[in-house]
Amino acid sequence: MDPPSTPSLFKTSKLAKKIKFKKIDVRNFIDLKKIIIDTEPDFIFHLAAQSLVKTAYDKPLETVSTNLLGTLNILEALKSIKKKIVAILITSDKVYENVEWLWGYKETDNLGGKDLYSSSKPMTELGIKSYFDSYFKGKMLNLKLVLLELAMLLVEEIGLRID
Repeated sequence: MDPPSTPSLFKTSKLAKKIKFKKIDVRNFIDLKKIIIDTEPDFIFHLAAQSLVKTAYDKPLETVSTNLLGTLNILEALKSIKKKIVAILITSDKVYENVEWLWGYKETDNLGGKDLYSSSKPMTELGIKSYFDSYFKGKMLNLKLVLLELAMLLVEEIGLRID
């Protein structure tokens, strides 16, 4: 999927000149696994998601398959890595049921979503946790897994708003 904004923060920051960047569809397990095995990365930053509410209404299967299946594909591909690797999986504070209060949410709040977009977020996070418990927890692995929930971030210097 292409970024929903022009220019994207990725292009504005010129990040492609600073890192090895590969763009693929995370729903394509075969291509994803091949890239991970061939490049033998030290770090994987997984930020891929269908992140637009309107698109979720227009393309519900694409939303769920990108957000949940794409993330599980990355975890499945990581099972075959023999070298040390850190995988940083970025999710959203949108995993929590929106109860319209003014303060932020915390990990003890209820997961939920009133529409497919917001419900795809806790589906993904539960998928990550279940996958970790089923395949990685308690095992001596070369994998370090980091799960980050990001809230809305304001970047004043370049005038971008990132949800």
